[in-house]
Parts: sequence; structure tokens; C-alpha cells
Amino acid sequence: MKKISRYIFLIGVLVLFIGLSPRFLALDKAQKTITEQLSKKLGSPVTVQNMHWAWLPLPHLSLTDTKFKNEYSVFSVPEMRIYPNWGIIFNQEVTLGSIHLKSPEIFIDKSVFQPEKSPKFTIPEISVYINNGILKIEASENLKEILLEDTLIFSNIDGLLKMEHQNAELNLHVTSPFSRSINLQGDFNNNTKSYNLFMDFQDIKLHKSINSLFNEILVPVKSTGRLAGNITGTGLQEIEANLHGTVPSFRVKQKDREILLTPGFADFTFLKSGPLTRLTVKDLEMKEPRFNLSGLIARK
Repeated sequence: MKKISRYIFLIGVLVLFIGLSPRFLALDKAQKTITEQLSKKLGSPVTVQNMHWAWLPLPHLSLTDTKFKNEYSVFSVPEMRIYPNWGIIFNQEVTLGSIHLKSPEIFIDKSVFQPEKSPKFTIPEISVYINNGILKIEASENLKEILLEDTLIFSNIDGLLKMEHQNAELNLHVTSPFSRSINLQGDFNNNTKSYNLFMDFQDIKLHKSINSLFNEILVPVKSTGRLAGNITGTGLQEIEANLHGTVPSFRVKQKDREILLTPGFADFTFLKSGPLTRLTVKDLEMKEPRFNLSGLIARK
């Protein structure tokens, strides 16, 4: 009886698809409409090399070599799936339902985070699923002083962005040179360029991405750690991070000698506000040399 029910269900689905296929196969209209919607939302033309209908796992548009570029960013994705809202079945306007990106690569210029220069665009109300993405962010001038590279590169990005009302909720898993695994949850507001995030950094290796901190006083050495906590801010100029966990080791430079610091548990706040950089240590357990400390380090 169960097999008969399954066959009836499959036949019904097949009949439904056959009946609706003329609407789905109006590819020229769908391609023009969706390309126009994407271009309008992003504020610059979107180009697609090829577009075709695919029926499985659900009817969707499959796009290859999609590219977008403006003065603030460059976006390219070898394969994109667009699932329309099902209003198309009832002869309603074709609108975007969800987008699935496979191996997208995005470069973001540092100027996008400056409020006076940042682009004005509307976040489309849509869910975006990402698989194996790469994000490259050009570092601001202040960050370039402490980073080994001028560009922050995040790879193996998997997860979901749910966007509506100029707000994006995100749930992502990321890899970077300074952390083997980053779990990221939170939201970003497009109007204010502000964010409120919870992050879990695993297998941290600061020596692979940071040159030094606080005028070369603290220099990361080969070691690992793990930190978790909340990060809030606006762009890359205003950042506050409240983190706890284990910290990688540092070498402290003094006039006539160097001291190796091997921390254990740490609870601290990092603040960056324009030229001001401040580290407030609430509790830091040192394994080598053995002691506990708290205090504040700041630079303007």
C-alpha cells in the first residue's frame, strides 16, 4: 500500500511539472527580470554568462560565471542557483526566493566601511546560502600597521545570510590564516554599517597574520589558542571585542631584553576607536612566567 501511495505521489508531481513547464521555460523573461532585479539592488550591472532551468532538487534557475563590479567591490561566482518565489505558478511577478552560491569570491575595498564614502544600496529581502566561499577585505591604513598582509582573507565560508529590512542575520563557518575554524553568528545593519556578532575562534595562530601590537611591544610567536565572545562595531574604525579563552604566546620587547609570555586563561576587552587602540585585561593567567595580572594598554 505504501508503494502504491508513493507511485501516486510521484505521478502527481510529474503531472504538476508538465502542466507548469511552459511558465518555467519562459527563460528569456525570467533571465531579464532576475538580472534587472539583481542589478537594481546592487546598484551596478550584473553579468551572467549562461542561464538555464534545472528541475532538481526543486525547479530553479542555474547561472554560471556571474560577475558584479563597482568601485567598492568585486563579486564573482562560478555557479549560482536561484529559487524563485512560487508566485510564478499563478502568473504573478517573478521574484527572488533564495540564492545558493557555490564557491563565490568577493573582494571588498577598505572604503566601503567609511560612512562618508560607503555605497548606498538596498539589501534585498532574500536568503543566501553559501558553500565554499572566499572573502577578501582590504585592510584600513591603521590595520596595515599590525598585519603581515594588506588584505584579510577568509576562506571555506559555509552558511546562511538572511536579509530583510536593511538588516542581515548571519550564521557562518569560516577559515582564516589566524584561525583554523571561526563560527560566526549575529547581524549587520546596512544603514549604519554596524554589526553585533558572537564569534568562536578555534586553533588561533596570530603569528601567521599579525606582525606586532602596540608599537612592536607585543610580538606573536608560534603557538595556538582559542577565544570566544561578542564583537560589536561600525566598519573597521570602531570595534569593541569582549573575549575569553586561551591566548597564543607573545614575545615582549624591552630595551635590553625580550621576555616570552605563555598565557593560560584570559578575559579581556579590545577597543579600537579611530586612532585609539586599547586592550583592557580583566584577568590573565600566565603559565610562563607563572603569575596572574590585570591592567590596561593603550595607544593613540
